[in-house]
Amino acid sequence: MRTEAAAVGSIVIDVLLGFPAVAAPWWRDGAIAPALFDELGAWSTGWAARGTYRIGRSDDAPTYLHLHPAQGLRLYYKISAAAVAARATMLLDDVVAWLGAVRRSDIAGGVRIRRAGVIPDADYPSPGPSLEARAWDLGTVLDAIEREAYAGEVAAQYFAERYARLDEGDAELARLLAAPAPPGSVRVDDGPLVMWKHVADLSDAAAVERARVAQHAWITNLVEVAPA
Repeated sequence: MRTEAAAVGSIVIDVLLGFPAVAAPWWRDGAIAPALFDELGAWSTGWAARGTYRIGRSDDAPTYLHLHPAQGLRLYYKISAAAVAARATMLLDDVVAWLGAVRRSDIAGGVRIRRAGVIPDADYPSPGPSLEARAWDLGTVLDAIEREAYAGEVAAQYFAERYARLDEGDAELARLLAAPAPPGSVRVDDGPLVMWKHVADLSDAAAVERARVAQHAWITNLVEVAPA
């Protein structure tokens, strides 16, 4: 007798954007936020036929969006378990398409995807040794970097009690681009963007957990890590 696969639960889409053509602080340019929300809204329009979602004001909401202005802009978008379940077979492909659309847009004279990841928001066991990576999340189901921004993102991180040099970021990027994708993952190249989708979809929690373990082993062999 066939049984239904376990549900994945909620996810977090964590994206860090940069605006190199805009003078700091970027948030003084009032055109950037509306343009970003146009892109976010266009990405979300297909959800209407399958139910609605809402942007909550606190972490207690099942779905919410936090914006963190810094040197760039961090979008921390939690999507509820119900919304994930409704789009489980296509959600990661949607994220890949949205990241490409944002990068190809002319927001702020050329937006950069400094890094991005999709993280299952559940009480999974650790997928490997308790480590931290400098410019990466561990145990993700999707990762994205940009060739033109990667070295600068690595150099911007204070990690293991020091800042890295740009040439170290360049060396990491070369290793990442030369390495085969982890088992079960698909690499997607979209112009300057490089994205790794570590599981086909989010409909099977067991497959998601295998992907998290594989991603952890893969990335911790390619980038600088430190004990968590």
